[in-house]
Amino acid sequence: MPAQKLLFAVDAELQDDYDVIGDASDVVLNGKYQPSDWSAVADDLAERLSSIATKRRKSLDDDEDDDGDEYSRDYQRDQISNWLVNALERAGRSEEVLAVLEKESRKTGSYERLVKHLIEHKHFDDAKRWATEGITKTASNFPGIAANLSKQLCELAAAQMQWDVVAAHAAYEFFDRPSREGFKHLVQAAAKAHCEESVNRAAQQFLETGVAPIQADSAKKGEIHVRASKDWPLPMPEYLVPMLQSERRIRRVPEPYYGVLIDMAIADKHPEDVLQWYDKMCAQRKPSPYGDGWDGPGAHADSVAEAVAKSHPQRSLEIYRQRVEQNLKPTGASAYERVAAYLRKMKPVMKAIDRENDWKQLVEDIQIRYRNRPKLTEILDRLEGKPILAMRKTRR
Repeated sequence: MPAQKLLFAVDAELQDDYDVIGDASDVVLNGKYQPSDWSAVADDLAERLSSIATKRRKSLDDDEDDDGDEYSRDYQRDQISNWLVNALERAGRSEEVLAVLEKESRKTGSYERLVKHLIEHKHFDDAKRWATEGITKTASNFPGIAANLSKQLCELAAAQMQWDVVAAHAAYEFFDRPSREGFKHLVQAAAKAHCEESVNRAAQQFLETGVAPIQADSAKKGEIHVRASKDWPLPMPEYLVPMLQSERRIRRVPEPYYGVLIDMAIADKHPEDVLQWYDKMCAQRKPSPYGDGWDGPGAHADSVAEAVAKSHPQRSLEIYRQRVEQNLKPTGASAYERVAAYLRKMKPVMKAIDRENDWKQLVEDIQIRYRNRPKLTEILDRLEGKPILAMRKTRR
């Protein structure tokens, strides 16, 4: 029977977790069938869904983690329901699709699929309502789902030319994960909403203090109160509030985002500002000889030194010299190669201020201080371009 043939192909797809069969099943699935054939497939898949054990997904409502079995079950349900929706549409029973998507969104957290369907069918108010529910349910334990739902509603706002809402999304993303690109995106969005100046000022103040112009606090259990500074011009969409509260709980004590300020000053070619923010960063957190992770003074030292090499050569050389000394402390070829790399960067800066002889003396001094490290001597000899005989003489 045609329906059995279709179910065989659907089952092959459901069991093919590694895409082994590729497009082979398309020969069957894309054949000519009657709506009644697909209707029989839909009924079979609907019965399967109802037979799957479905204890309530705790982590959508509570703070408990799911176990692997529950994740596997939810994935299985989503795959079957995807084919159920497909079968209903091919059977001419599209009016039943929404009920399936609504039911499954609460069982497996598949709100994104439902919201996408509602937007495609121009049910915008329903899309916002379901997205709000989805974000509330997933913001704490499944922030990726919440972020994707938020993105869907941002795209909807852009399509409807609600530029203040689009800018509000850009603001949330910037305050959540500050970056130079995020700042630029926020200001551009604010310009479309006709509030560029005030948003620019507030965003700059946030980077310098770490305090956002919008804050969320729990007034009572289950209630979230949002406070905005009096000069903040953008709205806070209701569906973003749970995400704001979730992020607030995990943020550290507010402190300036000097790394972002440095990146912005470098991009704007303002060396004075580059040094200002770098010096403040160093005063707040001293460079570590073991590295500063992704956002400490050491992480920005190289880009700062390069950015101010022409305008402030002495400061550039100071920073490079610190990096040389830091990398002379450990032993090993990789550390020695970094020493050579920094000395190589120093050479044109010193030449530009007529200190090329000082550079040669610096290299010789390092070779003398660390003459018991033959590998370092060899690397520095190559740096100076010495011939092989001279390199051997130096080592002797």
